[in-house]
Amino acid sequence: MSGETMNDTRELKLAPATQARYATHRRQFEHWCSERERPMNECSAKAYILEKAPQVSKAWILQARSAIGHFYQFTDPDCTCWECVCGKAHRLAIDPTATRMLTDNEVRDILQDIDMVRLRTDTAAEDAKASRDACIISLIRANDLRGGQILELNRSDWSGINEMALSCRLGDHVVKRRRDTPTLDPVARLEDWCRFVHDGPLFRKIERWGSIGDRRLHHRSLGIIVKKRVEPLGYATDLISPESFRKPR
Repeated sequence: MSGETMNDTRELKLAPATQARYATHRRQFEHWCSERERPMNECSAKAYILEKAPQVSKAWILQARSAIGHFYQFTDPDCTCWECVCGKAHRLAIDPTATRMLTDNEVRDILQDIDMVRLRTDTAAEDAKASRDACIISLIRANDLRGGQILELNRSDWSGINEMALSCRLGDHVVKRRRDTPTLDPVARLEDWCRFVHDGPLFRKIERWGSIGDRRLHHRSLGIIVKKRVEPLGYATDLISPESFRKPR
């Protein structure tokens, strides 16, 4: 790898959470370079940040610059200075209070990734978490429900569905099937998740060894869940919230 020096993450004196975030930025940058057949040099790093700027926040730009800088030492004298690049990127960046709305294809990819993780990680805890998280995401998408509405649901609100029915009742809500896109079908996801829960709150915390807790999920947990599920696919998690999964109006 000419023109740059890579530092091993293990040698960096960073907190584990910071190491994980920096590693994500590194993977995204390397994937971007690979797709465009560009060398991983300073010019590419600046082009990468400028291209990403209209879809990300200023905080993401600063973190990406720091993360890439930790892994590589660039020595390209012909490249525009970082201050000018970051200044331009900040002007292009979206409002930090904005939420990135996801398309049907993006939500489908996220759900497929959850299913793949579930297959690769053969543990009771991951099986239950994957089923729960996929159910929550599909319900938000298909029924345009808010996070608070999702967390207020009880197991008694769901009584199953006839195989031929096109929709069913979930408390006060009508859940429509997505037979055209099985991955996004909230009814199939509900049937899968309800194998784990038989009474009480519908969505709850899952313990380390896969046991289902008694208490209803806290609304803050919902934000943590969706950010965790989108991060492996390279999304800037500071722009993702449960609202991101609602249907665009």
